[in-house]
Amino acid sequence: MRGLRVRPMRGEVGDSPWGKAATPADALVQMAMDHGIEAGVVSADDALRREKVTQDELKGAVERVENWPDAHKARSMLALCSGLRESVGESRCGIALELAGIRVTPQVEIKDAFGKLVGRVDFLVEGTKVIVEFDGKVKFESGNPEVLWAEKTREDRLRRLGYTVVRLTWADLERPGAVAAKVQAAIRDAA
Repeated sequence: MRGLRVRPMRGEVGDSPWGKAATPADALVQMAMDHGIEAGVVSADDALRREKVTQDELKGAVERVENWPDAHKARSMLALCSGLRESVGESRCGIALELAGIRVTPQVEIKDAFGKLVGRVDFLVEGTKVIVEFDGKVKFESGNPEVLWAEKTREDRLRRLGYTVVRLTWADLERPGAVAAKVQAAIRDAA
C-alpha cells in the first residue's frame, strides 16, 4: 500500500478486535515522536478529554521510550497536554501560549458578584483578568443571529466584570509568534 509504514511495535502491546495493537498511551507517544509535538498534544488532549487514556498511562509510556530517538518530543507532549481543552483549535492555542511562556488555565468558569455563571472561557491567563477565546467557524458559520447575539452579550458581561477578551482564529494559529504578541499586548494593557 502506498504511504503505509510498518515497523516493530514500540512500548506495550494490548488486545484489539483485530489482534495485538499498541495501547492508546503508547500510540500517542508514537504519534508525538513520529509526527511532532503538536500532533501528539492535539491527539492526547482529545484522548484525555474522552477518558481513553490517563495522565499516568501517558507518563508510563513516555518513561518506556526515555532513551529512544525523539523521546524529547514525547516528554514535551506529556508536559503540554491537558484533558480540559475541547477542540483542536483550543489545543493549538494552548500549545502556542505555553511555548511562549504565557501560563493559562483552560475552561475557567467566570461568575458575577452574585455567584451567577457569566460564562466558561477557553483560557484565563494566570494572575490576570485576560481571557483568550478560540473562535472556530462552527459557532459562527451558521450565521444564526441568536448565536451571535448570545456570544456578544456574554462577552459584554465579561468585559463589564473587568476582563479583557482576546479572540484567536485559525489564521492566527498559523503564526504562533503573533498569537503570543497579541496576548502579551492584552496583558500589558490590562495591567
